[in-house]
Amino acid sequence: MNERILELADKAGADIWGDQASAGGHFNIEKFAELIVQACIEAVKNTNTNHAFTTYDQNLIEATVARSIKEITNQFGVSNV
Repeated sequence: MNERILELADKAGADIWGDQASAGGHFNIEKFAELIVQACIEAVKNTNTNHAFTTYDQNLIEATVARSIKEITNQFGVSNV
């Protein structure tokens, strides 16, 4: 499984190591989903925009990134990271 998903599951309390020690041994599916959504928002924020050739292009890309983040936060009801 993807290391990042394992890391987020561990933060949400999943017993990924088989020792019931992680976060009290109680998996919080809501927390796990929120962590994944926040990681996706961070990925959008970190989008490489170096391919923009003009200021106009850069502004369009930045507006698209901002709208994407807003839509993700609206869809899933999580705060912007």
